Order: sequence, then structure tokens, then C-alpha cells
Amino acid sequence: FWPHGHQTLVGTTTGLRRLKGTFLELIPGTEGLAIRDLAVDTGADDLPRVWMVTDAGLRLWDGTLVTTPELPAGAGEVRALRLARPGGGTTGAGPEAGALWMATSTGLVRWHEGEAPHFVAPAPGALPADDARVVAAEDRHVALGHARGASWLRAAQAGADGWDRIDHYVSQRWLPDDTVTSLAFDGVLWI
Repeated sequence: FWPHGHQTLVGTTTGLRRLKGTFLELIPGTEGLAIRDLAVDTGADDLPRVWMVTDAGLRLWDGTLVTTPELPAGAGEVRALRLARPGGGTTGAGPEAGALWMATSTGLVRWHEGEAPHFVAPAPGALPADDARVVAAEDRHVALGHARGASWLRAAQAGADGWDRIDHYVSQRWLPDDTVTSLAFDGVLWI
């Protein structure tokens, strides 16, 4: 489910649907796609774009066509995605606001308007697991959930690929279970 502007979009096991009155209308071109996650942003033309994690991989609907965005080699399967939103008391509407972060089976991918998608990862071995399952993003803060808990990455500078602080939360101290299935920011990280 994703409310955007005056549209309510719903990702279902049979495709992307738009609420029209009391009916969920199927978006042409998405028939048969089992949608597991979605995010909505606005392209350069100010029209909404819907990014979808589906059983067939990452898809993008630009209001007319459904396409398959190209990801960096070795990106693996996209598991979840989030748009970085302003907040968190860091930079307000800084350059990271609007960046699309993707949790993948091999790590973390960042895409921002005008750039090619690329891996944004800490040094090898800095995360307890590369298999990211969920992601949350706010300004220069990115959190990943994986089979060994959650990792909270904080960038020293907006747009930088480096991280000045990485915290890990695991069941041995912080969490009731190591498998993290959902994350959110509202100035603080919710796991």
C-alpha cells in the first residue's frame, strides 16, 4: 500500500493496482507481477514513478510503461527498497533526500536521479551479513535488516560512499530475535 498525491497504489500478488472509488484498478503492464515492496518518487518530468520489487525482479512504472531498471553487476536479488526522506534532525532536505536505497541478496545499492545505481557498502566484513532483507533510509542514515540483526550506517557527508559510524543490533543484547523483518525512521530508528 502506498498513498501518493491523490492516488492510492497497492502492490498485490497479481500486479500494481490503483484505488478508483471503491475499486482497485489493475495498472496495465503489471499483470501477473507479485509485488513484495514498492516506493514512489517523482521523475525529472514531475510525474510519479513506482519502483516495485516483484517475483520477477525490480520493475519501474513511469505512469505509462513498465521497465526493468539495470542494476550493477553482482547486485543480486532486490529484497526491499526505500526512498530516503528528509528528517532525523541531520540535514533536513539534503542531497540524500530522494535517493532510492535497495536491500539486495548481496548488500546495499543506492540510486539517485542523474546517477547510475551503484553498490554502497562498508568495508568488507563490516556488516555481520551481506544478505540484506529490509532497508530504511532518512537523510544520511541507512538501516539494514538481515539474518543477524540490524545494522545502522551513518554517512559522514551526504553523497559520500563512506560511513563514519556503523552500529549493529543483535539478539544477544538488543533484539528479541536476530531476523529483522521491518525497519523505520522517524528521527530515531525503529526495529
